[in-house]
Amino acid sequence: MKTPLFLTAIAVISFASCTKDTTEYNGFVKNSSSETIEITVVSENSLLETATVQSGETVKVAFSTENGDYEIYDCTSFFDTIYYSTGENTSSIYAENAVIGSESLVGGDGTRVHNCTVEIK
Repeated sequence: MKTPLFLTAIAVISFASCTKDTTEYNGFVKNSSSETIEITVVSENSLLETATVQSGETVKVAFSTENGDYEIYDCTSFFDTIYYSTGENTSSIYAENAVIGSESLVGGDGTRVHNCTVEIK
C-alpha cells in the first residue's frame, strides 16, 4: 500500500517543479487633467511611442514579462521619460522624480502582475 502513495507523491512533486511562475509588469498613464494630452513614452518596453489620452482615460504604455515569481518591483523601472503636452505646453516626467501608484496581484494561474500608474494632473 505504501508504494502507490509514494508514487503519487513523486508525481505531484515532479508536476509542481515543472510549473513555471511568471511575473508580468504593466505600465499605465492616467490623465486626471481636464484636457486631452499627447504623450510620448521613452522605454525599452513601450507598447506605443505616442498616444492621445482623453481626460479621465488610462492608457497601457508598457509591458514586459519574465520567468519567476518576483514579489517586489520598483515601478520607476517601467519607463525612462514620459513627455506630455496640452496645447502648446510640453512637460516631462522622469522616472526618478515621478510619483507612481502601484498594485500587485496574483492571478488564478499563479501569475504575479505588477501594475504601475503615472497620473498626470
